Amino acid sequence: IGSARQAGLGSVYPDMRVLQLTRDLAEKRPDIEIPRDNRWLVEMATHPERLATLAGERWQKHAQEVEGGDLAKGVRAFYAGLSELYRLPFGDFECHFRENEEARTRLGLDSLRVPLDRSVAGPFGIALAEVLIPGHLADKKTSEDRATVITDGPDSIVLTHGAHRYRYSRYGLEKLDE
Repeated sequence: IGSARQAGLGSVYPDMRVLQLTRDLAEKRPDIEIPRDNRWLVEMATHPERLATLAGERWQKHAQEVEGGDLAKGVRAFYAGLSELYRLPFGDFECHFRENEEARTRLGLDSLRVPLDRSVAGPFGIALAEVLIPGHLADKKTSEDRATVITDGPDSIVLTHGAHRYRYSRYGLEKLDE
């Protein structure tokens, strides 16, 4: 890992685990076709369970550094909004948080990790027990703690959470009720 950084790698993609998993996938499956396999590559190289498959002390240390950095960014974003809060009159701080929406959204702090009511095979053949709903697609008014799978097939899954229906396919998650 250290020699890769000395060679200038890791600055665009700081999580070297993603690069290693992508390299492993390319070695095992040399017939990868872009854009057809883009989503598959992303899922197989960035999913937390896949990242955890890289064993060894160096990979564990690297994972701690990356995850610690992500946590630090989240804390910085939180305090960026909070530091100005005390300077505003009480009724004005809602508007203030809208101004800082970019920090929250870019860090994914408004995304919902929602368990599915049953485990299903995802569009990449991997068992799914939960789905990550980005904040801009989420029903923030619901109190439901699970998403309900309506249909599941080899190409896509249709589910509901709150007042919204979603489809998860190789293209990602999309809201169906708009």
